[in-house]
Amino acid sequence: MEGIKNGKSKEIFDFLILLLFYVFLTTHITTYIGDYKKMAKFPEANARLYKNVFVCKDCKAKTRAQHMKVLQGKIACRKCGSKALRQVRMK
Repeated sequence: MEGIKNGKSKEIFDFLILLLFYVFLTTHITTYIGDYKKMAKFPEANARLYKNVFVCKDCKAKTRAQHMKVLQGKIACRKCGSKALRQVRMK
């Protein structure tokens, strides 16, 4: 490492080492505490995000409708017209 003898190269080298260390820590910490980074779950938010929300299986568009109407086939996708809808998945 002859090129690292001068001060500027050493600063760059130290910066790269710190950057790699930071990336290593952040990736491993997020795997261990991944659940803590998610949004707080409470009934009102879950109802707003997931209740009566369906996703088109063809074009992935979201539609809000009642369960019975979807099961009866009365609701179609507003983008492509398909009646193949599924309930949105909770993350």
